[in-house]
Amino acid sequence: MPQPPSPPASPAERWAWLRAEQTRYWGEPSQAGDQLPATLALFEQLKREAPCDFGVALVAHLVCLLDEEFQGHTTGPFLAIGLGWTELGLGAPYRIYLLAKSCHLHAFIGEVEQAALLLARLTDLNAEAATAPEDRAHYQIALAACLCVKQETQREIECLLAASRLYQEAAYPGPWVVALTDLALAYRRQGDLERRLQASQAAVKFSVEQRRWAEACNALTGVAEAFLEMGDSGQAQQAVSSAGAYLACIGDYARQRFEPEVLAAQAKCCAASQDFAGAAQLMQQSIAGLATLQSKNAHHARRLRELAPWLMQTDDGQGALLALEQAHAWELDDLRLASQRALTMALEKAELHHAQIDREHAQAHAKALERQNQALSESLQLQHDLQDELIASSRLASLGSLLAGIAHELNTPLGVALTALSSLVARGQALEQRLQQGAVSRSGLQADVLALTTGGALSLSNVERALKLIATYKEIVAELPEPRLDLAAKEALATLVQAAWREALGPSSALSLQLDLAEPLSVASGVIHDVLVQLFQNVARHAYPPGQAGLVRVSAGRNGHQLWLSVQDQGRGIAADLLPRVFDPYVTTQFGQGRSGLGLFKAQAQVSKELKGRLSVKSAPGQGARFEIEWLQLELPAQEVPLLAQSPVP
Repeated sequence: MPQPPSPPASPAERWAWLRAEQTRYWGEPSQAGDQLPATLALFEQLKREAPCDFGVALVAHLVCLLDEEFQGHTTGPFLAIGLGWTELGLGAPYRIYLLAKSCHLHAFIGEVEQAALLLARLTDLNAEAATAPEDRAHYQIALAACLCVKQETQREIECLLAASRLYQEAAYPGPWVVALTDLALAYRRQGDLERRLQASQAAVKFSVEQRRWAEACNALTGVAEAFLEMGDSGQAQQAVSSAGAYLACIGDYARQRFEPEVLAAQAKCCAASQDFAGAAQLMQQSIAGLATLQSKNAHHARRLRELAPWLMQTDDGQGALLALEQAHAWELDDLRLASQRALTMALEKAELHHAQIDREHAQAHAKALERQNQALSESLQLQHDLQDELIASSRLASLGSLLAGIAHELNTPLGVALTALSSLVARGQALEQRLQQGAVSRSGLQADVLALTTGGALSLSNVERALKLIATYKEIVAELPEPRLDLAAKEALATLVQAAWREALGPSSALSLQLDLAEPLSVASGVIHDVLVQLFQNVARHAYPPGQAGLVRVSAGRNGHQLWLSVQDQGRGIAADLLPRVFDPYVTTQFGQGRSGLGLFKAQAQVSKELKGRLSVKSAPGQGARFEIEWLQLELPAQEVPLLAQSPVP
């Protein structure tokens, strides 16, 4: 077999080559098989290149060639690739044609669901009202194939008639005569013998005009069968002879495809002339030929049932029974396949229905969750707003208490200063009056000067005291963290606690300290020292009455990397209304007694900023208070621990 010529390379050469090939095909469609090798070779080359408009046009031409050679059942892969390229926006003029051919193919092989999907895509493209009449015809052919599967024969006939008219109107050069052949088959299913014969004769006429010899051969077998059913064996024999003549003019594949049909028509002519032996022999040859083709089961069964009575006429009852059994087996297999397809379709529909229900449930659940989340978010926002309001109210209450305490604290020194200054003004006015009267004695002048000096000093000291109080109220201690000091021994931490105790209370305090240090700790000594001083001072000032003995217990421990240190007393406790605000600045129960209300505030600030931890308190009236420091502390490896950690803090 000669090798096909090398495919053209440049785009311009390819388009010129395709136009020439189409012209050659339209002039002699029966020779389409000769064009297949070169067309297939170029298609294989295009698959390795970027998609393009030419590729879609080539696929459309290739499908035409295969249909012309009655190999339409092999076009599936080419159609899939071509349609994929059209989805990229390429080859728009061929999109309806490729969709229609793919729909027809899927309907022919029984894939009804896929055919319906493709038909829906054609409907979305408004193919029924397309500008080009041949595109409208392609749509009618696809619709007719789907209606044939659904056994809606009358609507199928209407579509096939419309397609035939549109193809003739467009002078379409492609293989459209098959529409007339399918029309004849539809009339046969309806039992309309006269219209069946007319459709077959029209198919013969147009096939001969277009030099489509294989299609003419096929249509003539239909004409012969119609004449035989009408009792005109002479016309039937003439049609069979013409079909045989055309059979000799077609290619090998088409000859293999239609020779069984010609043999079957010849067999029926023999049976009509009472030559049942010859009829049976020819029909058996026809059935043997069908076995090599991918023909439908119903076609096999029909030929076998036609063979059975002729075998009976030749006294071959066993052969007739065998033919009927084989026909029944083909019909059962056809019924089984149809049942499988129906079951598959029902299963797919059920799965789609369940999937839709699941999607609806999931969407409803998602919407419910969204509503719940929205409600929770709104509730959380409301809680935050309420919390902010409560905090603001608490701050305002603290600010009111603060202002009252500050006013009380400042009232004494400023009052004394005001009194002294008023006295000084009055003394100065009296002195000025005596000077104007010339009644100033030396002793009186000395007394006035002494009084002015003493009063000024008193005023100055009280003003300075007030300024000192104001500076104290403004002070917020936020020292930088000290370098970390690891204390590996219990005694070192005990030393740190005892040092803070002595600084806060002094040696004359009636309170006693109890240590319960379960583990060695690694701490920033300055921070812990300062915080303990504030906590011890708070115990001394608020937990017990002045001079009363009491116990203060300091405990420490570790939970993994989480360290804690607590200071607990057994004193009077903290009032419930004061407990939430105990760490607020300027909160104290001893305003007016020299207390600023900043001690616990500064302690909490140091723990939070320098230790990255938290300071909390638990208390109830009459049951003492427990202050606890918690922070995260990662230990250094043993070789990295400073030497200072191996000895107690002085």
